[in-house]
Amino acid sequence: MIEEELREFINRYIGSLLEWDLVLHIHSNGVTMKEKELGELFGYSEGEIKKALGKLKSGGLIQTDSSMSNGSILAPDLSDKVATFVDLLDHRRERMTILATVLQKEHTFF
Repeated sequence: MIEEELREFINRYIGSLLEWDLVLHIHSNGVTMKEKELGELFGYSEGEIKKALGKLKSGGLIQTDSSMSNGSILAPDLSDKVATFVDLLDHRRERMTILATVLQKEHTFF
């Protein structure tokens, strides 16, 4: 079962499958690649990547990494919540609940 605090995290920061992918990528790799490379990796346009990263940055989930041009890292104060989110994805029931939530959010924008 997903705790309310994590539900709020998902509702606030994970608004699309692309944002989900970006959060997982940054969590796993520590820093993003350039938008063009991320687009090629995930099958999105550079513009879609830029928009999603902008949303994650403006929401405070990621921040610019000054040691790397065009790089982003997870906000340190949210890294525990991201780790919990990633851990939940290892459990089918929670992963399906999160997926349904994100797909519902994506669908409301069409």
